Amino acid sequence: MNKRAASLTIETIIVAALGLIALVLLGLLFKTQITKTSQTLFGISQDAQDESRGTNKCENLLSNRKCLNTCASQTASDGRSINWRDAIPLPGETWNCANGKQCCEKVE
Repeated sequence: MNKRAASLTIETIIVAALGLIALVLLGLLFKTQITKTSQTLFGISQDAQDESRGTNKCENLLSNRKCLNTCASQTASDGRSINWRDAIPLPGETWNCANGKQCCEKVE
């Protein structure tokens, strides 16, 4: 009777190990698919990530800078006042504003 109890335990351990391996593989598969889907749905692509890390661009995904005709205060559509100031580039940086516009930074 002891042999039967021991063999049942080994079989249970083997089944549990195989189940755990299957769960890990399914988790990795779903993680990859969720990442791809979220990038598609939210528009977060490699190009957008590269752009957000760019230091020589005035307007990018994560900055509070914008190319404007003038860095004067503006009124938003909801009536709030938005204050802008000239964005000061670090040494070696240049802004990519075209048509005579200047790079302005939002004052928080």
